Amino acid sequence: DGGPTGSPSTSSRRLVRIPPDIELLRSDDPATAAAWSQALREHLGQPVMTGFRVGGVTRDGWYVLTADRQVAELANDAQGPT
Repeated sequence: DGGPTGSPSTSSRRLVRIPPDIELLRSDDPATAAAWSQALREHLGQPVMTGFRVGGVTRDGWYVLTADRQVAELANDAQGPT
């Protein structure tokens, strides 16, 4: 029906899909757009706030979330060996 679907996960890698044209969806079907907004807060925003990062984006529009390395670890790598 064009609405979001999802399932809880405890995996350290997750895929999150974003609708291809959210602006068109907002004008054509505000209720479905609102459902997408809520689902994205839950499945993308919440994991990012708890330590996940966006590790990439697939060609067909999926965000790849990963918890393999935290932001602090990445910052330490950028500073070089200590």
